[in-house]
This record gives sequence, structure tokens and C-alpha cells, in this order.
Amino acid sequence: MAFALAVGGAVGAISQFRLERALWVWPMPDLAYRFLAAAATAYVAGGVYCLVRRKPGAAELLSMTVLLYGVPLVGAVIWDRDVIDWGRPVAWEFVVIVSIAMAIAAGFVVQQVREHPANGWRQDMPGIFFAVLGVAATVVGVLVFFAPKQAAWAWPWAELAAWKPLDSRLIASMLITIGLGAAWFAWRRRNGMAELFALMLVGYAVVAAIGLWKHARVAPAFKSEDYTYAAVFVAVAAAAVVVVALDRGRKSKR
Repeated sequence: MAFALAVGGAVGAISQFRLERALWVWPMPDLAYRFLAAAATAYVAGGVYCLVRRKPGAAELLSMTVLLYGVPLVGAVIWDRDVIDWGRPVAWEFVVIVSIAMAIAAGFVVQQVREHPANGWRQDMPGIFFAVLGVAATVVGVLVFFAPKQAAWAWPWAELAAWKPLDSRLIASMLITIGLGAAWFAWRRRNGMAELFALMLVGYAVVAAIGLWKHARVAPAFKSEDYTYAAVFVAVAAAAVVVVALDRGRKSKR
């Protein structure tokens, strides 16, 4: 699973950032493709980490994010299925790949939960940080998913005519993944999870920030929103790295 996510993520990150539109299921605005590239980059980072470190806890969280991303994304595709040209092979390739990935991920997560009870939430720095991130990202993601046009105060690009509800729901699925993934770590607290999640956040934030910067250059009316959200993504990822590093330093001194 980790190898497939790393390789597949690399292909997706490069192709979608370069706006290879034929490789995605439905046409989207350029910024949405680059957010898709950001999500793919996160899986490159997570897959490589799991391959190098070989920590079952990290592999569990990586697999859980596949489910957390896949469920709302599949739901969005079913909701807005008329947007998709089901005559294109890529549409059915998407269905097959996502179905297989979710089935494998679900089996592994169920096995890990059965064999390794949750350590529970702790009132320490990582616990508080990831619990707060989990609530914030999940709330915004759910709002954008169910009411994209009405939630423009939280996701301003949804107001643009070029953005279809399905485009916004794709991004909302990413936010839900970040939120519930953070909550899963805060509850499970297994070895390797914190480092994996921080690394995935860095991968996502860097590519998303570059995509937002490029959008600001071609859409000056959204410059302030683009730069603000780029700063937020980078700040959250940096804070996660700092929290994880400080926690590891504290544990090493014991």
C-alpha cells in the first residue's frame, strides 16, 4: 500500500500540478487541480515515510487517511455524477483504483484496531494541537462539502462561476481527511503517527501554497484570499512539525 501510494502520488502530483487534465475524472479550475496535486504530494510523503521507517502505527494512519479521503470523495462523485462523462475510460479507472485502495486500507485498519487498542487522548502538546486541528478542519470541510456556495466565507473560491459544487467537494474531502486524520492520531497515539501526519501536512501545504501563489498571479481579485490561505496552510504544517519535534525532544530527555 505504501509503495503504491508513493508511486501513484508522484504521478498524480506531477501530472495534476502540470494541469494534465485528461488524467482526471472531470474538468476543474486550475487551482483545484493544484490542490489535487497537493493531496497527491502528501501521499508521496506518507508512503515514503512508511517505506523507510516501517512503523505499523504510521501505516495504520496512512491507510486511515485513504478511507477518510475516499468516502467523502466517492460520496461527492455520486452526488454530482451528472458532471462526469462516464464514457471516458478514466472515469471507470478512478472507480476501480479507489475501490481497491479503500478495500485494502479498510482491511489493514480493522486488523490494526483489533490488535492494538487505542492509547486514548492525552492532554499534552500533540494531543491538544491535533485535537484542535481535527475539529477546525473537519468543521470547515463539512460546511464546504454540504453547502459550497453558502460557505464562501470559509472557502472563497466556491463563489467563482468556474467552480462547480463537485470541485469544492473535492477540496472539502481533503479538509475532512486532515481533520479526521488529526483526530484519529489524537485518539490512537501510536508510534510513528505524529511524524507521518506532520510530514504529510508539509507536503500538502507546500504544494497548495505554490498553487495559491500561482492563482494570485492570474486572478488579482483573489490575491488577498490566496495569500492568506497559503500562509494558513504553511503555518499549520510548520506548527505540526514544531509540536512533533518538541514532543520527541521531551521524550528523549526522560
